[in-house]
Amino acid sequence: MSMSADKMKPPVAPDTVTIAYEMVHDTRVIPLDGRPPLGAGIRQYMGDSRGHWEGDTLVIESANFTDKTSVGGARHSVELRLTERFTRIDPEMIDYQIRVDDPLTWEQPWTMRMTITQQPGYATTEQTVRDVAAERRMQAFQVTRIIWGILALLEIMLGLRFLLKLMGANGASGFGTLVYGSTELFVAPFTGLLSFWSSGAMVLEVTTLVAMGIYALVFWGGVRVMGMIMERTGARTVTRSTRELTPGGPGNERTTHTTING
Repeated sequence: MSMSADKMKPPVAPDTVTIAYEMVHDTRVIPLDGRPPLGAGIRQYMGDSRGHWEGDTLVIESANFTDKTSVGGARHSVELRLTERFTRIDPEMIDYQIRVDDPLTWEQPWTMRMTITQQPGYATTEQTVRDVAAERRMQAFQVTRIIWGILALLEIMLGLRFLLKLMGANGASGFGTLVYGSTELFVAPFTGLLSFWSSGAMVLEVTTLVAMGIYALVFWGGVRVMGMIMERTGARTVTRSTRELTPGGPGNERTTHTTING
């Protein structure tokens, strides 16, 4: 629950009121239809709120908070209860009062009061945050999946070649031609490196096994090198873009870009 000088926009519908805060883009949807509150076992960062009208004053009562947030900068307990009162005092101002009751944090309830003013022509700040390092890691992960997929296909084809040679399969058949023809280029660099055993049409082509092992090592090494490079550049890099429509309406937009490394 924020009580800072935060911009907020409270649209009202017949059965709900929605309060959208600029900071962190928190949004509260508060029923006005008299429905019962949530059970005590359900707790939320923004609490569970129910609203009703007392004349021209909108009253919002909130409970079921966690103890992970703060009120006015002070941490509170799960016993926190808030009562907010919104009263319009003129077309551009709302009188806002909030009563804070948390017996585990404060000795007695306390109340704060402020005036919420409208700023004509002001639009809520739009912020876009990009974690560049995380995007790069995701790209590296996708590339790694492609690399391992290529290696798996190559190893399967070389394994089939080895088995067909060992069984003395007919290389002139359609399937044999496909397997031998597609793998010949990958086996050729190792041809003659080692002798092979043969008996009739059966051939123990050790060269194919060597090729399978070397290609696996090369692909594994490439992935490891890429991972090391990503680790060196993997410090958290966040690019924050802020677009703000300043008073004066369209044409007075201000955009800033901030990069944080850490």
